[in-house]
Amino acid sequence: MANIYNYNSKNYELIIGKTRVDDYADDTKITIEYDGDFKSLTKGVDGARSVNQHNDYDAVIKFKILQNSPLNLAFKQLALTEGDKGTFSVTFVNKGLDGTMGAFSAKGFFKKIPTLEIGTDAKGTEWEVQCINLKMA
Repeated sequence: MANIYNYNSKNYELIIGKTRVDDYADDTKITIEYDGDFKSLTKGVDGARSVNQHNDYDAVIKFKILQNSPLNLAFKQLALTEGDKGTFSVTFVNKGLDGTMGAFSAKGFFKKIPTLEIGTDAKGTEWEVQCINLKMA
């Protein structure tokens, strides 16, 4: 079972490259979903148990911004950029300093480009960022 964490977008800063994400859709949670478990338990035939540490900290960050936000165009252009120029750092920071730590990844990229049609009911546009080695700060 992967580790999934939900954060209130009002209390945290998400920075994609040099761009601070704002224009969140109403009641948006920032979701960080790690690809795997951090630790696992191995049981031997003799009943002995050992804890195995996994160093896979790859994760997906999901968030929604308003359909009419100019960030959608900026993120689309970045997602379409090929090679290393299409990757960026990802910084996640607690605004309130309530003891909750942030996270950092030196390399992230957009997994897909969402539908950017603007409808009459202004729902949020969900973006997914794949982060390589997203470590808690």
